[in-house]
Amino acid sequence: MLSQLQDTDYHAATPLSFYKRYFEKCQTYRLAYKSFIVNNHWLEFEKRLLDVGMANYTAILSRIDQPDIPVATIASYIVSAHVGMAINWLRTDDSSTPDELAKQLTRLTTGALAAYHIDFAALFKLDVGHN
Repeated sequence: MLSQLQDTDYHAATPLSFYKRYFEKCQTYRLAYKSFIVNNHWLEFEKRLLDVGMANYTAILSRIDQPDIPVATIASYIVSAHVGMAINWLRTDDSSTPDELAKQLTRLTTGALAAYHIDFAALFKLDVGHN
């Protein structure tokens, strides 16, 4: 299932379009993901999502030429929030659409990154692979 989530073509011009595709993929396999959560099989899956996300965001944030940026802390905060948001959506049967979730996630992340004067859309363009 992790491979299916990662194999999606996430290349996108903006964080909003990227995360809309992410949540669309989650929605496609929502029942399967929910069964993982209910049956406590999610922990390893969640750990792998966090590891992949940390690697990606650490690499992207490391490309910013600002010495005062705590790269690992910011990456951890963002990735944990994104995975947590997806888990909450699955666990609670939230009726939000992938588009609505992507808008919420993008807005929250934009605000968090702004605390360090980082533009989310500009940061997102630093990742040429979007894996």
